[in-house]
Amino acid sequence: MKVQKSYAKNEKVVFVGATGEVASKKAKTVEWLKAREVPWKAVVGNRKLLGAYKLQYYPTTYVIGADGKVAWHSFMKDGKSVEDAIAAALKASS
Repeated sequence: MKVQKSYAKNEKVVFVGATGEVASKKAKTVEWLKAREVPWKAVVGNRKLLGAYKLQYYPTTYVIGADGKVAWHSFMKDGKSVEDAIAAALKASS
């Protein structure tokens, strides 16, 4: 949440969570997110979305550039932090 707070006023940066649970578990996930006051939007129970990004590990963080392509993810071995990746994506879209 620290990173999200630092970009909260930047309209070029959007944070979205995604989960892939089965339909019968969606309500419980929504309740959990509300109880913890998660400040970003969440796509709940969308396995198709997770499959499109070839998600293999939980949790995984992705930075998606303005072109819609994955610019970075948390399992890359490039030494970048999510903050570095967001800054690079913003610079590339300028």
